[in-house]
Amino acid sequence: DAPPLVVADAVFASGAPDGTSRILAVDAATGERRWRQEPQYGIAATSALAASLDALAYVSSDRVAHLLDAATGEVRWERLLVNLPSPVAAPVVAEDAVIASDYAGGVYRLDLATGDPIWDHQLNVLVVRSSPVLVDGAVVLGTDDGRVVALDVGTGRLVADVRLGDGVVGAIATAGDLLLAPVAGSAPALVALATDPAGRLLDVVSPTVADPVAMVGRFALVAAVLLGAAALGARRSRRAIRGGTP
Repeated sequence: DAPPLVVADAVFASGAPDGTSRILAVDAATGERRWRQEPQYGIAATSALAASLDALAYVSSDRVAHLLDAATGEVRWERLLVNLPSPVAAPVVAEDAVIASDYAGGVYRLDLATGDPIWDHQLNVLVVRSSPVLVDGAVVLGTDDGRVVALDVGTGRLVADVRLGDGVVGAIATAGDLLLAPVAGSAPALVALATDPAGRLLDVVSPTVADPVAMVGRFALVAAVLLGAAALGARRSRRAIRGGTP
């Protein structure tokens, strides 16, 4: 479902010609196979591929993110995500992390060396055609409901949320100081986005992150309501007993 990937003198490709997914690396000049890697459990599909000069990343349809050695195909680490990947969305191999996404809008920052999770943000919206893009300290992603969102790469908090239309936002590309986003729907278009110097950033945590202060506040509110209901019930019971006494 995704195109091959060319990095330096190697071509990487994924496919499942017999129903079992595999990753291939071949020499760009000669086409000679360098290595072939198959997931352990007969995985039927993978995400698109992403690579640096020495590492290759992808997510398989068993919800596992993989990092391979680009020279040998050996597995460096594997990490379970929450949902399935899109077969056309690629992760990002950054200087110190792998940024991956899933089709349900989960975005994950994983340590490049160990695969340990640094943060995740669950957008709870379909993300099928767009891949994460790193831009100026933010992870930018298009959604299937017509939005472009940005997460702070350090914290995973949502810092921008811009609606472009009512259709699917496809793969986002950088062009100098601009972001280019194709948008489907009732008014399909190619939209160019630029930084707004007067704009204000959001600061929204993932809905899956516990907020102790808010939790204590909610518990206190519920306790107050229950205590108030109990006190009101007790007063009514006493009145009923007094009213029934001769």
